[in-house]
Amino acid sequence: MSLKVPKNCNNSKSNNQNDSD
Repeated sequence: MSLKVPKNCNNSKSNNQNDSD
């Protein structure tokens, strides 16, 4: 990923479980 956005911003719906865990 070369995106400059935070992983919690772009992958919010994908890493939401991991972040909440």
